[in-house]
Amino acid sequence: MVSKLIIATFFTLVAGLIIHRLAIKAAYKWKILDKPNARRRHDRATPLTGGIAIVSTWIIGLIFFGMQNPEWIMDMKWSLLSIGGGAIILSILGLVDDIRGLRPFTKLSIETIVAIAVLILEPNVNYLIAHWQRELGPMGFIVWPMAIIWIVGITNAINLIDGLDGLAGGMSALVASSILILSVWTGQDAFFGAVTMSLLISALIGFLRHNWSPAKIFLGDNGSLPVGFILASNTLMCRPQQKSWIMIASMILMLGYPILDMGLAVARRTIKKQPIFRADRIHLHHRIQRLGLTQQQTAGLLLSIGLYLQLSSLCINLMNPPSAALGIIIISFSLLSLLFLVRSIERWRVQKLFGKINKSNLFEIHHTNKKLYTSLSIDLEPLLESGASEEKERWQKIISALELLVRTMLRKNDAVFITQQKIWVIMDNEKTTDIEELYIRFKKKIEAFLSLYNFQCSLSGLPIKVEKKSLLLVKTSSGIPEELLGETKEIA
Repeated sequence: MVSKLIIATFFTLVAGLIIHRLAIKAAYKWKILDKPNARRRHDRATPLTGGIAIVSTWIIGLIFFGMQNPEWIMDMKWSLLSIGGGAIILSILGLVDDIRGLRPFTKLSIETIVAIAVLILEPNVNYLIAHWQRELGPMGFIVWPMAIIWIVGITNAINLIDGLDGLAGGMSALVASSILILSVWTGQDAFFGAVTMSLLISALIGFLRHNWSPAKIFLGDNGSLPVGFILASNTLMCRPQQKSWIMIASMILMLGYPILDMGLAVARRTIKKQPIFRADRIHLHHRIQRLGLTQQQTAGLLLSIGLYLQLSSLCINLMNPPSAALGIIIISFSLLSLLFLVRSIERWRVQKLFGKINKSNLFEIHHTNKKLYTSLSIDLEPLLESGASEEKERWQKIISALELLVRTMLRKNDAVFITQQKIWVIMDNEKTTDIEELYIRFKKKIEAFLSLYNFQCSLSGLPIKVEKKSLLLVKTSSGIPEELLGETKEIA
C-alpha cells in the first residue's frame, strides 16, 4: 500500500500543477480577484482561487488512491466523510466570504459544526477523546470543548497568517510534513493521516509554485480555512503513547507560529478594546517586513522559524520527559527573545521617524499659571501600524499634514505639540466651546484625513481623547508641558 501511496502522491503533484493553472484562468474569467487597497498592498488584482484548487487537487488525489485500494475506502468511509466533507464545506464557505463577505458569527458557527462532526465520526479522533477522558478522570468533560476549540482555532490561525506571498502555504506544508512523520511513527493506526498529509503536501507544492512572490494566485479564505481544518484534524489522529503530555506539547510546537500570531492578535485587540475579528496590518509578518525586509526575505525568515519549530516538535518525541521539558523552555525563550528584538527595533524606528519632524514649527506655551485646560490627544500608533511607516518618502509630509489640519482648528493662545506617538492639543478652557462639539469637529477632520491618505485605519482604531485637565504649563522650546496635574475626565 505504501508504493500505491507514492504513486498517488506523484499523481496529485502533477494534477495540482495543472489545476492551479486552470484556477488562475477561471478566476480572471469570473472576476474572483483580490484587488489592491490600503490593507492589501499587492501591485495588481490577483486570483483568489488557490484554496479551491488545493482542495480539488487533494480530493482528486484521495479518489485516485481509493481507486487503487477500494477496501481502504470502505474502512475509512467515516474519516473520509467527516474530514473530506468538512474541507469541501469550509472551502465553499471561504469562497462565499471572499466574494461577498460573511459575518464572523456565521463562519464560526459552521466551523464549529464541522469540528463536532469530526469528533463524532472520525474513529482515530474518537480514540484520542476517549483516552484523554480516562486520563483526566472527573475533569474529562473538558476534552470535547477543548478539542472543538483546537480545530476551530487552528482553522482560523492559518487564515490569520495568510497575508504574505508563500507564507501560509509554506507553513502549512511544513506542518503537514511533521504530521506525516508522526503518523508514520504511530504506525498503521495513523495510516489515514499519512495518506491525507502526503496528498495535501503535493497539492500545496502545486499551489506554492504560483504563490511565491510575486504571487500569481492567492490562498484566500477558500483555502486557508480548509487547509487549517485538515491540519488541525490530523494532529488529533496520532495516537498517544506513554508520554501523552509530550504529544500535546509537540502539537502546539508544530503549529507554534500560527498559534503565536493568533494569540498576539487576540491579546492586542482585546487590550485596545477592538473587535476580535477586525482585520489589521499588525501581524508578525507585517511587523517584520516593516523592519526593511522584502516579501521574499520575510517569508523566508518566518518559514525558517517554522522549520525550527517542526524539528523541535519532532525531537521532543524522542526525549525523556525532563529533557523534553527543558527543550520546551529553551524554545519558548527563543521565541520570546525574537518578539523582544522585533519590538525593540520597532521602537527605535519610531523614534527615528519622529526625530525628523521639524520641532521649530511647534507652538510654545506661554502660560505659567495652574488652571483648567481642555486637552485633546490623537494617538498616532494605529497610523504606524496600518502602514504609515512604510510611506518612507511621504512620512514627514503625512505627519506635517495632520499637524496642519489640527492647527486649522486652533485659536489664539491654544498650543499643539508632538510626542513620539501622539499629537497633543492644549486649549484654554475659558475660550473652549462645548467639549462634545469640539470632539465632533475633530472627528470629522480626522475622518477626512484618513480618507485622503487611504489608510487602512478606521476612526475607531485611531483614538482621539478629549479631556479636561488641571495643567501646570511651563514655557519650553518644544512646547511640551513639564508637569500635568489634577483630575482627568475622559469623555471620548
